[in-house]
Amino acid sequence: MKKRLRGAVRITAEGKEQSRFINAIHTSGLSCYEQYSRGEAFCCEINRSDLDIFLELAESCGMTVSYKEYPSLSLWLSRRKKRFGVIAGLLLLLAAVILFSGTVTEIELRGNDRIADDTLLSALAEAGICPGAYIHDIDFVLCENRLQTEVAGIAWIGMQISGSRIVVEIREETPEPDILRSRIPCNIVARYDSEIVYTSVLDGRLMHKVGDFVPAGTMIVSGVTTDATGHTTLHHAMGSITGIYTDTVSFTADESLRVWNETGNSHKRRRLRIFSLDIPISLPASDSFGSSVLSREEDWLEIGEKRLPIGMMTETENETALTEITLTAAEQEEQTAQKIFLYEKNFLADTEILEREIERSEEDGVLTLTVTYTLRGEIGEQREILMK
Repeated sequence: MKKRLRGAVRITAEGKEQSRFINAIHTSGLSCYEQYSRGEAFCCEINRSDLDIFLELAESCGMTVSYKEYPSLSLWLSRRKKRFGVIAGLLLLLAAVILFSGTVTEIELRGNDRIADDTLLSALAEAGICPGAYIHDIDFVLCENRLQTEVAGIAWIGMQISGSRIVVEIREETPEPDILRSRIPCNIVARYDSEIVYTSVLDGRLMHKVGDFVPAGTMIVSGVTTDATGHTTLHHAMGSITGIYTDTVSFTADESLRVWNETGNSHKRRRLRIFSLDIPISLPASDSFGSSVLSREEDWLEIGEKRLPIGMMTETENETALTEITLTAAEQEEQTAQKIFLYEKNFLADTEILEREIERSEEDGVLTLTVTYTLRGEIGEQREILMK
């Protein structure tokens, strides 16, 4: 390790005045290591800083010298002492390490499921915790108390330092459960004109049996019961009533669509970001677009696997224009089929489709599909009993 730092040179001196040369070395006080003689050759190791004196002594004694320098930090620096860019880079790197060691470079949020990251980061910035802030100037206890009072939904918050990174642990409040109106007296009535195929009553009095046809609005389960003594009791009618019914829905295609398309014109803006400071490095565009879409690319400076808070932001603004597209017959067919698929997925997911009849019609070149469904599903809905 010492050789790597101070620099060492392996010397081989040959000549007939070997004894005189060795005495001259000892007299001059030069430090020699691993000395040995082999015939007329004298070998040793010396410090790199003593090389010039050693060569002068060898020349005065008529010795022929050959040497080899070991790789070391001093050798690397001596070869690059006139390369000011390398020196400046090392100084900048050293300054960056010193600066970043006491500066917030990243904020990590943990435990927030319902509270948005932007809300927490904004509150942290107001409390003085943001990329670029000095860690030693932050009062973490004060910031924790401030966030807990200013941001709704936080039950507990804790902060810890991990290098130049601030880790914020959050425990959110447990939301209060919704109050179920399960004790209000009500009846169960038919939602559609349907034929009852299954009944299961948990509370209330069944008014119709399986196989009965009930028009929409007919009471199926009553929430009012009377015992043998004439005493009337109000119930919150509960149960499952399954029936077969029909439903007709029309789906009409659009004759034309208005969509935003890119025109091919674009502007690029580049900004240098240092912590939270943005420095524009490109000239502003001479003209502006009426409508556009914006995309952003971020390229951060990294050392190993550590990302530094220094990066280049590139924003590309692409001009868009509203274009009207007339749909062909095939495109209208595809659009209406997509509407039928979405309707069944969103509204009939819990209902069994027994039959589907589709009727096509066209008017002024616009396609309409009328679908008549035969369905099997829940037909009852609760209606509150109104009392004076």
